[in-house]
Amino acid sequence: MRFLKGTIRVIGLILGVILGGTLVIVLSWLPFWRYRQLPLAAWIPTWTARFYCWLFNVEIVGANKEKIGAHQGLLFANHVTYFDIFVLSTFIPLRYLAKEEVLNIPFVGRVGRIIGCVFVKREDKSSRRQARQVIGKLETYPAITIYPEGRRGTGEGLLPFRYGAFAIALEHGIPILPCVIKYEQFEYMIWQRSEGILRAIWRLGSRPGGRLRARLVLLPVVVPREGDTAEGLAKAVQAEMEAILD
Repeated sequence: MRFLKGTIRVIGLILGVILGGTLVIVLSWLPFWRYRQLPLAAWIPTWTARFYCWLFNVEIVGANKEKIGAHQGLLFANHVTYFDIFVLSTFIPLRYLAKEEVLNIPFVGRVGRIIGCVFVKREDKSSRRQARQVIGKLETYPAITIYPEGRRGTGEGLLPFRYGAFAIALEHGIPILPCVIKYEQFEYMIWQRSEGILRAIWRLGSRPGGRLRARLVLLPVVVPREGDTAEGLAKAVQAEMEAILD
């Protein structure tokens, strides 16, 4: 039974990526088609994320979807698994800061560009600087999602936050909405850095038992003020998020 359940879920996720991505590309040719003031193509990842939560029987609790939907600025979240994107995208279309390698993946990179993701080559200072300039010029709605740890964590607390994203907020006066994702039965959600993504998906998809809950906690919006520093903001926001995780 677990094998059958896992197989159905993995196939469903793959088909969702293919179908959802195809719809994003097709609808991008029709930019005048809009829903709730946003291009219809931007909503496809949100509807796909809702399908994945249903498929894997993951319930999102504790979140104020109106607050996420109304936020104009940056959204900072902790990052431990591929499922983080689905949890965050369930409520409203979001844009992401992503590594440049994603852009080079056929089909996936094109979809990411269409929905407004910003790609950066992390080891290249000029690329990071360019990404900061691009983000500073973008409309702040819908929110741009950044993982301030800079990479996927281990789940044993937060990695030290990088200051670049906070420097962007300071330079352009962009509000920050910090949020924390906490998973029940975390051992099924984690994506170990030493394993492939299909193995991680299989662990979640074939798990025993029923519903798994993901708690999304939204912290107060942080508005950069004169005299703030990127380092100071990073440390303050990290301390607040760690308090929730603990």
